[in-house]
Amino acid sequence: MGVEQQGDLFGVTEPADIGDELDFYETPEWAWNAIAPTVIAALADRPRPYLIEPAAGRGALLGYVLNSVQVCGAMAVELHQRRFEQLRAEWGHMVDCRQGDFLSMRLDRRSRPRGSLRERRALVVLNPPYSKPRKTIGLEFVARSLQLAEPDGYVAALLPLAFAAGKGRAALHTQRSASLHVFAERPGFGGEHDTGSKDYAWFIWDLLKPSREWRVLA
Repeated sequence: MGVEQQGDLFGVTEPADIGDELDFYETPEWAWNAIAPTVIAALADRPRPYLIEPAAGRGALLGYVLNSVQVCGAMAVELHQRRFEQLRAEWGHMVDCRQGDFLSMRLDRRSRPRGSLRERRALVVLNPPYSKPRKTIGLEFVARSLQLAEPDGYVAALLPLAFAAGKGRAALHTQRSASLHVFAERPGFGGEHDTGSKDYAWFIWDLLKPSREWRVLA
């Protein structure tokens, strides 16, 4: 699976979905393009990973990653019924699409041509819910993503810059070394040229080569 096969990325945003009860904000393509070279470079000398998208929505971020990174397989999880149906309709022919709660569902691979998740390095890319339906949801998504990526996987999470601070997240940052790739401008999620009110960054956890770096994404 790789860059050869592309799909409709559901680029038309439905306003009723934005900021709903599950904190749905679809990732704009330029946000992925800003971090893609970093991810590709980090994976260049490693076997093709198994991709996991824990909060896939309609498949926008999933599609960007599949069109950029060579992977051995992929799994996408979405809780919302209608968005899951859109996700499966577009990507079900090449991605293991599952509906359910990423935080509680079992995520063993259904087919194991190259071993289980534990036997194949995982690449987890996500733009998770941050504060709905509860304030700790972003931390929970990141913690489970890191668990799935152990011992030598790679996690890239698009999060508000505020995720770097806070008493509740201190233990995570103490135990896990993350690099921050901070957007110079505040991104919006209502369209390619929308601007937002929060600072955002890609938080990168490379479990094979841990580091703490700060970089500005111009």
